Amino acid sequence: ASASIPYGFPSGRVLLMSICQATQQLDSTLTKHLTELGFDNEEIQTFGEGLSLSMQPSVDAFLEHRSEFMEIGKAAIACELIPRERPEGLRRLDRVEWYEYLFAQLNASSGGFRMNKLAVITFNYDRSFEAFMISALRHSFGVPESDAAEILGGIPIIHVHGQLGVLKCFDREGRPYGPDLDIETLRRCASEIKIIHEAADEDPQFARARECLLAAERVCFLGFGYHLVNIQRLGVLGLDRRCEMRGSAYGFQRAEQEQIRSKMDGRIQLGPSHQVCLDYLRHNVALD
Repeated sequence: ASASIPYGFPSGRVLLMSICQATQQLDSTLTKHLTELGFDNEEIQTFGEGLSLSMQPSVDAFLEHRSEFMEIGKAAIACELIPRERPEGLRRLDRVEWYEYLFAQLNASSGGFRMNKLAVITFNYDRSFEAFMISALRHSFGVPESDAAEILGGIPIIHVHGQLGVLKCFDREGRPYGPDLDIETLRRCASEIKIIHEAADEDPQFARARECLLAAERVCFLGFGYHLVNIQRLGVLGLDRRCEMRGSAYGFQRAEQEQIRSKMDGRIQLGPSHQVCLDYLRHNVALD
């Protein structure tokens, strides 16, 4: 989740704390929306208190153990994330961030952009990456959004744990990138979220992700939590030994990094614990 922080989205910890606090307030926006979805105040507060006292590191981890809260938990996640989809947050920031840096490295004519040898596999629910790329393509080449979406369509972007709806430029039944939130949107987006234990190895998105990884010469992990189940489902340990694996390790200390290397069978080169995604890319990955 940390990969989306520069674009207005919370870390897993911040999302957890926000939901904990909002569910204990009867007049919070989250509580009001959950009530409109049919959850009563007692259920909302019980969920929030359980989440707070569980000491689990994320909402997803809590729901993995407390399936009785699955529906309300997904709705809470969607309710907290959708309002953060702000198009203005995708504009050029005071400092270069990693979406902008990557786009510059992919620089090509509109006809050549799709020839970039890139596939993106994300565990995030938000659509900020593709929304950013479409906006950048539109304004770089002076083309309509539909053409920009077609150009970007040449690069696989796979949400293995679901997303907050498909972008409307990709699907007429989808929804635009924006913060507008109504009950039907909330219900629909919540239904498209998958928690770790709900996803299965045979899911089409995981199968597609594994196909991309098998064809890769280099795999780069950014803002990844290195959860063992996710590592196993991606099948990265079964990749050809010639495939280079690198990964950011922001916030992970020495012993934790050793645990990650052990999970990855010693095949991954990790960056320093102080490097966020942009700094990691600049110092450790030659994008050629």
